[in-house]
Amino acid sequence: MIKISQKKGFSLLKEKVPEFQSPLKMIGIFAISILIFTGIMVFFWWFDSLIWYGAIISQLIVGLISSIFIYSYIKKPTEYRKKYGELAYRYFFSIL
Repeated sequence: MIKISQKKGFSLLKEKVPEFQSPLKMIGIFAISILIFTGIMVFFWWFDSLIWYGAIISQLIVGLISSIFIYSYIKKPTEYRKKYGELAYRYFFSIL
């Protein structure tokens, strides 16, 4: 039986996105992610306290913005890879 070595998970991500190989850059990426998460949570806290049905509206707003952002990358992956080539994964994460 031939064993095929296949990278999975974070080791594959580190190979495709060189910024994850540097501990300092990786901390920066995670710090930005935490700031975005905290910003969303503050938005929920603020908007939900305005009106009694604010939770529904605030979650719809964040869900819609997130869906549009992700859909823009999922819609045309071949064009995205053609534009950036082997660095497509890297530039996907550099948006943040």
